[in-house]
Amino acid sequence: MTDGERTATAVVLSLALHWLFLNGWKPDAPTTDGPETDDIVVVDPSGMEIGISLATSIILEQSVLPAAPIEKTSTNAADAERRREAMTRYLDQVSESVHARRRVVDTGKHLVGNALCRVVIESDGRFSSVEILRSSGDAELDADAVKAVRTTSGAVPRPRILGSNAIAITLTIKYQFGL
Repeated sequence: MTDGERTATAVVLSLALHWLFLNGWKPDAPTTDGPETDDIVVVDPSGMEIGISLATSIILEQSVLPAAPIEKTSTNAADAERRREAMTRYLDQVSESVHARRRVVDTGKHLVGNALCRVVIESDGRFSSVEILRSSGDAELDADAVKAVRTTSGAVPRPRILGSNAIAITLTIKYQFGL
């Protein structure tokens, strides 16, 4: 396959997927075994299903934001927007903090991979559950990813506006060393 054929295939595939998503096609969402919350958004970490992607490497599985009220007023809409913005900032900070705590020793070999972790963030900002959903392909990177997430637990203050319900997220921890 030539470069031109690859580009054409990518463009066609992208257009087809955008058309499907914009015209209301919704795949069946899997269920989670996480803590119950008021408004649940479940996503497939493989990237094939639509979810709420709030940060570059974070997918929100369960939201702490309450369901929209029946009567929509400008005050309620403004409050909901503030909560969404606070959630986005908070999850960006969590991702940055986790990535800053990666501590893989440079062994001279190429260490490249993405570890996909599921994390449940409690009301005090501590993580009650950390598990690898998809391996990076390297046991050393996976162990470091779990350690980075666990050392971040409680380090990023959780905004009060997000309420007290647990937040379940899927976090991609990226590694590119020795390239």
